Amino acid sequence: SSGINAESQSVLKDEKKYYQDLIEHSRAHLMLYPYHLSDVMVKGLRITPFVYYTKMMETIMEQERSYDSLPNFTAADCLRLLGIGRNQYIDMMNQSRNRRFFRRRPASVLLPVKPVTLPIIEPYWTMHIGLVTEDDIRACNAAEKAIVDKLIDCGGLKVGILEKATCLSLYSRGLVYLSVPVLDSDLIIVPPLENFVMNRVMGDYFENLLYKIFVSIDEHTKVGDLAAVLEVDVELVKNAISMYIRLGFAKKKNKERIDLHESWAGHFVENSVNEDMSAFAAPLEREESEDMFDSKEPPVIDKIALLKQPSEEGYTKRISFLFDSTLTAFLMMGPAVMATLR
Repeated sequence: SSGINAESQSVLKDEKKYYQDLIEHSRAHLMLYPYHLSDVMVKGLRITPFVYYTKMMETIMEQERSYDSLPNFTAADCLRLLGIGRNQYIDMMNQSRNRRFFRRRPASVLLPVKPVTLPIIEPYWTMHIGLVTEDDIRACNAAEKAIVDKLIDCGGLKVGILEKATCLSLYSRGLVYLSVPVLDSDLIIVPPLENFVMNRVMGDYFENLLYKIFVSIDEHTKVGDLAAVLEVDVELVKNAISMYIRLGFAKKKNKERIDLHESWAGHFVENSVNEDMSAFAAPLEREESEDMFDSKEPPVIDKIALLKQPSEEGYTKRISFLFDSTLTAFLMMGPAVMATLR
């Protein structure tokens, strides 16, 4: 039995080293934080996304690399968690080179010490316990200890059933982490793109997959069906969509109903108003369409009917518009999506 124990300990050590090497490789190549491995990275190594990106930012600042060296999705995640965009990065680089100091200021003193308040957090996201020590527990107040105990006893819980401010406090200290569940049956919508950083594309497999799936999302197609159409493993598609939702580039169309904690009341009201307005707008649009065709007055479009009249030469002059949303998306997202596209 001693031989088996020794072998199991060796496997555990090798596994830990594997994940340490994996995270170092990802950071050195400026890749996205591996959120799908959060249970290992946070619970096992205590490397949160904030710690990961802070170290990455410190490295590129010390190497005096430009902000454009960050790939697009990585830059967007850094902006979300660190609050560092292009202007902030340039400002920090200027501060580090300030000649008033006898020597260059280290990048670590210029970087934030805790994550910025998350710009987006949905009640259906799941909160998990991280690597919590006895010292961490002693530093918690009564409300934080209560949530920590719940997470330890119950495992992951919907963040919407917990007190919001306390959850954010635990998150900012790296004691918990969030996952974004995506199901095969979910429908995904892509709102107008905000906070997307256009730097460069890296060309690795996952980044190419992120672009491929992003330009293929259709709000009427379920995640499982989208994976089948693209011939991509459904788990990879769900990981990619989970990342879009974190960054605010996509939203679930069919959100599940949750009995929210009272601290989420503002979020609930805002979402309800948006949903009610959408539901209210739909019949109005139908009524306007019906009125247009039922009205005795000619529709507005007929006022330019001259464009449709035959000319003296005997043929009809017309204007044609061709719209291809997929092509537009490919052009916006860069050549990494399709190597042959120019």
